[in-house]
Amino acid sequence: MFLDGNGFTSFPAEIFYFSSLKTLGFGNNLINEVPADVSSLNSLEVLFLNNNRITKLSSEFCKLENLSELDLSHNELTELPAEFGNLWKIVDLDVSGNLLHCVPESFSQHYSLKQLKIAFNNLWNIPHFPVFEVDFNFSTKTHNFAAKSKRDSRSSSSFPIYQLFI
Repeated sequence: MFLDGNGFTSFPAEIFYFSSLKTLGFGNNLINEVPADVSSLNSLEVLFLNNNRITKLSSEFCKLENLSELDLSHNELTELPAEFGNLWKIVDLDVSGNLLHCVPESFSQHYSLKQLKIAFNNLWNIPHFPVFEVDFNFSTKTHNFAAKSKRDSRSSSSFPIYQLFI
């Protein structure tokens, strides 16, 4: 179900009747809060909440354990809940264009994660992401992180299946 660009300021109550919903698009609206009831959509695998005004996610949001793709880009998030690490099945996560200062430590062990977009935030600290096999260097001059891929010891190429955007 795609409800993008409709000017919604909140989730319509009727959406929670679709408990078997697999994909939900709510991008390009005016939503500022994700209600705790969203956890009733426990079959969701793909959720687009990009380009809204979301400032905070509740711990209930982190009960969407079947999510494999999540787009929270271009909102007003300053932090992610500590329980964000419970979203074990996420393969593709976009939290770029927010106001995040850090990523919860619990998220660093997501071995299913293939693509992480965290560019254009206010990051001061990010956890070690062994799945990406990258080294991070913080520049006090630019206040940004630079990622340098470690090389596969068997070849001179970087790991091509993982993408990290910071």
